[in-house]
Amino acid sequence: MYPFSCSLLPKNQQTDPMTLTTASVRDAAQEIAKRGGILPHQLAALSALDQALTPEQRQAFTIDWRAAGSPAAPAPEPQRVGLVGPKRRPDLKPGDHHLVMDDKAETMVAFDHKGQRLWGVAALARGQSGETDWRSRGSDTPPGLYKIGAIYRDYEADPSKTFTAERRAYGWYSFDLIGLEGQEGPGSTDGRDGIMVHGGGSACGWPGAWLPLQPLYPTLGCIRMHNRDLRDLLLPLAGMGTIYVSVYQEGR
Repeated sequence: MYPFSCSLLPKNQQTDPMTLTTASVRDAAQEIAKRGGILPHQLAALSALDQALTPEQRQAFTIDWRAAGSPAAPAPEPQRVGLVGPKRRPDLKPGDHHLVMDDKAETMVAFDHKGQRLWGVAALARGQSGETDWRSRGSDTPPGLYKIGAIYRDYEADPSKTFTAERRAYGWYSFDLIGLEGQEGPGSTDGRDGIMVHGGGSACGWPGAWLPLQPLYPTLGCIRMHNRDLRDLLLPLAGMGTIYVSVYQEGR
């Protein structure tokens, strides 16, 4: 239960002027968005609520608020203790998407421009070096903010199990990553370049690397996802707007 103002709720829910349940907090967020603004006393109530919520609850509140149509501030990033990530958040516009790659959790999670979670899948941003090395060639994907560039659609060109070393290494699809913080690309801080999001995996052998849910093995610095997830989840986001990728790695 959280201290709050019942004036933020629809009238039929204003039963307790002192407390709100988590579900009522969600309703309050939606009601504020419908009204299109916040009065001074409502802002004070929101400030009091903010002090009472955990980071996870605060993020959920903001996501609900934005989903209901409010131009709320961007939802805060989840707390990632001990991780190194981007220096800034992407400036999302309608149609844009934000992928969050957490190599410690081995997950890739997608959000729309309002901060609504779309999906989460297994993924690796792991290279051939130590857990906290992303500066040497072939090591982990450097932490930071990226955007997706060119897309290579090998599966669409030939979905058969015809072998080539390239198809074994990269799988069904490959998405170029463009570093936005100097961490990747020509002239990057540590000379890292050519980083992508792709499937496949030479360690899977053939035709193992071409399976829809091939095993996920470390790369030479790219992000690896299952072939099927690249086709069914990531590819549909292309063409709607810019796809940003935030990479988090374990800190030193």
